[in-house]
Amino acid sequence: MKGTFTIIVALGFIIILILCDTLFFQKNNITPLSSPAVKLDDGISQKIIKSETDSLMLDVRYPQTSNVAINSMIESFITKQVDDYKLQITESPMIENLKNSMYARYITSFFPNNIVSFVFTISEMNSGAAHPNPVIFTKTYDLKSNKELTLVDVFKPDSDYINKISALAIPNIISNLPLEQVDNTWVTEGAGPIAENYQNFTVNEEGMTFYFSPYQVAPYATGTREVHLFWSELYDMLLPPFDSAL
Repeated sequence: MKGTFTIIVALGFIIILILCDTLFFQKNNITPLSSPAVKLDDGISQKIIKSETDSLMLDVRYPQTSNVAINSMIESFITKQVDDYKLQITESPMIENLKNSMYARYITSFFPNNIVSFVFTISEMNSGAAHPNPVIFTKTYDLKSNKELTLVDVFKPDSDYINKISALAIPNIISNLPLEQVDNTWVTEGAGPIAENYQNFTVNEEGMTFYFSPYQVAPYATGTREVHLFWSELYDMLLPPFDSAL
């Protein structure tokens, strides 16, 4: 009996220590080394391009999957972004001691049946610029068919999906913007029923997320805007396998 009591007391002490550690990290905004925030998603690894010259700082991170063909597509996309930026800065004057910089990060989401989505935030800051210029790109891949998916792979061709998505997205964007930043014309142009406005999307088990880079639907200060739509809101327009998520 005494031994059991000792074990209970010891376990209680350990729990208290863990709680204290957690509160300490949260209060001081410290990420523990074992934090899930630095853990890569299952089956996804990371590649890094990091270099610095007299005129350019590069810190580009991008994912690698278990599919060689998909990895080649991602590599080509990232390489083009880096090469295009390098070409751009050769045509722009550099302000002394102010280097150009390019940073890229990504987040991952999954849909069953081996479909994976990536959101890339690529931020460029030219020498002497007032602020960086972040742009959103998304890529969704079917790891079984080695194919990049676009809206035509998600929606039935005769479903008028662009008009219906736009009708859901516009009020969502307006309602989530600060009132003083709402410009109805700006929003309706950037989120109007044009396929190009909705090319940046991701999928997961719950639905789709559409991304709008700064300046697309609102001023720079409002940042990237997102619209989340559940599969149930899109159910009558979906192709397989997305219709199975309902």
